[in-house]
Amino acid sequence: MSFVRLLKEDLHMDQHQHSWIMMTDQQKGLENAIQKEFPEAEHRLCVKHLRANWSKRFAGKMMKDMMWKAARAANVPYFEYMMQRIKNVSVEAYEALNRIERKKWTRCAFPHGTNCPQLVNNWAEAFNVFILKARDQPIITMLLEPLKGPIFWTKSPYPDILPLDIRVLPGRPKRCRQKDASKRREEAEKKAAEKEKAKKTEADGVFRASRKGIVIHCKICGTAGHNARSSPCRSELEEGSQPAPARKKRKTEASSSQPEPSRVEE
Repeated sequence: MSFVRLLKEDLHMDQHQHSWIMMTDQQKGLENAIQKEFPEAEHRLCVKHLRANWSKRFAGKMMKDMMWKAARAANVPYFEYMMQRIKNVSVEAYEALNRIERKKWTRCAFPHGTNCPQLVNNWAEAFNVFILKARDQPIITMLLEPLKGPIFWTKSPYPDILPLDIRVLPGRPKRCRQKDASKRREEAEKKAAEKEKAKKTEADGVFRASRKGIVIHCKICGTAGHNARSSPCRSELEEGSQPAPARKKRKTEASSSQPEPSRVEE
């Protein structure tokens, strides 16, 4: 609550609140603070976070695509059409989306005063990535970061302020953004599809047969367990000695079951 109030004071947002758009990620505390401090401003929900929370109960690429199409709908008929498709797949998913005010997440219900079609808060996420290095530093070091060195610091008659000792917490520090469950599921499905695609041949698209369990035989000596490249008879062959006869291929059952043609004596 105090952050929203200070933000309003710093940006002088007391007047013309109807021209501002406040976008949140479904945090109840922020929603209550915005309704109290900015009663006339437009409040939207980030569709990316909305979809991530919604996909925890209703997963699947088809549901995700239909939800995004409903959010991007520029007119009411197309929005109703996509919502009906969601309802045909899952009534619970339809009711969960229908409980959210349309003016907070779909373009067809946005007010015409602001004329802003933004559905996600990517700008804020990009800004967070930009200041990530500075946020990890102590407050004094962070404020002095833009300066080129101590010679540019403002001289002060007061004693130097030393930063506190940095406490290193156990475990590996987490700097990367935590991916939601739906994103991890999509990446796993994509990797699985790539593995299945790699198993197919480029010629006819048939799955490759596995060589696991096949006993190899040497073409030089006919012995099982090694091939011609690693055969001990290879050195003898290079010296000029005659190799052992190669192992004959076993006839298939189909060929062995056929009777041999009889010879006709002239």
